[in-house]
Parts: sequence; structure tokens; C-alpha cells
Amino acid sequence: MKMYMTRKSAEPELVRRMCRNEQERARRSMNEQERARRSMNKQEEQEE
Repeated sequence: MKMYMTRKSAEPELVRRMCRNEQERARRSMNEQERARRSMNKQEEQEE
């Protein structure tokens, strides 16, 4: 019973950590897309 309680109390922390990792991954991918878009714009500017 005690182990089940500790596991249940530890699960939300795991979920929170997973959610945080997902948010970080999403933010990182957004930054990468933004960087790619900027590099594309720079290439277009160089071509002109």
C-alpha cells in the first residue's frame, strides 16, 4: 500500500517533467524553423 502511494505521488512529477520536455522540444523546433526561415531570407537577400 505504501509503495502504491509513493508511486502515485511520484507519477504527477513524471508527467510534469514529460510535459516540460515536450514544451522544450516544441520550443526548440520552433526556434529551428525560425532560424531556417531567417537563413532563407538571408539567402534571398544575397541573391538580390
